Amino acid sequence: VVTTQISFLADAIIEAAVRFARRRLEQKRGAPKRPDGRPARFVVLAMGKLGGNELNYSSDVDLIFLYDVDGKTEPQKGAPASAARGWSNAEFFDRLAQDVVKLLSESTPLGIAYRVDLRLRPEGERGPIVRNLESAMHYYDVLGRTWERQAYVKARPCAGDMDLGREFLGYLESWIYRRYLGLADITGIKALKRRIEQRVIREGHDARNAKTGRGGIRDVEFVIQFLQLLNGGDLPKVRVTGTLE
Repeated sequence: VVTTQISFLADAIIEAAVRFARRRLEQKRGAPKRPDGRPARFVVLAMGKLGGNELNYSSDVDLIFLYDVDGKTEPQKGAPASAARGWSNAEFFDRLAQDVVKLLSESTPLGIAYRVDLRLRPEGERGPIVRNLESAMHYYDVLGRTWERQAYVKARPCAGDMDLGREFLGYLESWIYRRYLGLADITGIKALKRRIEQRVIREGHDARNAKTGRGGIRDVEFVIQFLQLLNGGDLPKVRVTGTLE
């Protein structure tokens, strides 16, 4: 109950950050439009503990940012001259994502809201901070790896346009939950597990650590996610984001 409520709080704070940042940016640069003239959509996907509605007091928030389609901004009435040139949607949403991260993680006299981790996005730290739907789908179709499928077991939209998030995850569902796991998939998962264990040893964590020790929280989550990947193709009931469920 506590971790669920902490997760709901995080959703609300991220939503507030998105609304505030978008309103401020649209006043300066105009509103991003799709080619058909409708407003362009933007969504924040929650991954990891936030995605599973099991955030702890000290957890980072793992996020992925997406927008629907390319286009350009349209100046609003009374907008400054700087908005007249117009930005591409890619430029607009890149700045929006940066502003949201800054609002959530900037240090203030009261501390920070959350540490934000964006490393689960396509291409990790080398990739752009935000992608459009077509680019993200192409990446996962062509280059998506088993560990990314495992990460997406916990994915859910948490802020912005929830319909856009559900459309995207609906498209990925058959990629995440395949009919069977091949030998290469299972080997990749085993290798990832070994790397995590070796890092824990290198960092000198206590074997009795509730999170990283053998049989700890990380082990439990990892095993459950593996079983979800293994069985999710045949059993839609196990396609849930929460470990407890």
